[in-house]
Amino acid sequence: MSSSGFPPDSSSADLAIRALCSASREDDAANLLLRNSSLHPDPFTYNFLVGRLAKTLSLSVVYSFIEDLRNSANILPDRITYTILIDSVCRSRNLREATRLLSVLKHSGIKPDSYLYNNIMKAYCMLDQCGEVMDVYNKMKDEGIEPDLVTYNTLIYGLSNGMCRKGDTLGALKLLGEMEERGCSPNEFTYNALLMGLCKAGSLDKGVLLYKTMTDGGMKLESPTYATFLRSLCRGNKIAAAYEVFDYARESKSLSDEAAYSALESSLKRIK
Repeated sequence: MSSSGFPPDSSSADLAIRALCSASREDDAANLLLRNSSLHPDPFTYNFLVGRLAKTLSLSVVYSFIEDLRNSANILPDRITYTILIDSVCRSRNLREATRLLSVLKHSGIKPDSYLYNNIMKAYCMLDQCGEVMDVYNKMKDEGIEPDLVTYNTLIYGLSNGMCRKGDTLGALKLLGEMEERGCSPNEFTYNALLMGLCKAGSLDKGVLLYKTMTDGGMKLESPTYATFLRSLCRGNKIAAAYEVFDYARESKSLSDEAAYSALESSLKRIK
């Protein structure tokens, strides 16, 4: 194309890079850009390639590619680029690097969004580091970034359930109130995560009150939450309440009849 007087444009670059990546030739796609300084990909193509490189090659190779393009073609990473990189290191549970990248992003004059912070909080939850989850949340608020539904669900899941077995259930309930005050409506996931956490923390009375809110709102019970709630009720000698929960699970089509019966039978057997 070049020798015939038709130099490739950004559309040609996009087609070539996506074709190479679809054939698992990410190295060739990267070299195509690095060896053709006149070829300027648009942000969509650039970030697509960064995402593919992050999935298939080492982090050091990805960083080298970004730096080489910065020096040779003055192509700079944007918020999407950093989001891809932070997603990648969070998946590998490299939270130190995620924090460093967040700092680099800020120094580049790019303001992080709730999506970035949410992913970092999720990663901390998976590592059972509840204190760090709250630190990230507080930093997010200090920077004026508004928490969204995913933010609160992540916090509640992390504090009252998930990998944090010694979760701060009272703190999770406080977050539920904060959600409502900010006009961020909790969903079924929020309530199911919190109900399970309250039961595991031995806060059955608070769990019963929360369950009442769920039924008033016609929310469905997730299977793990249903089983955990039944066990807690049976252990607390609230057998009649356990049967009512069983009835509600069937009527609301929360789970199949077979699953509902099985969980009830298992819970009753535990108390002989």
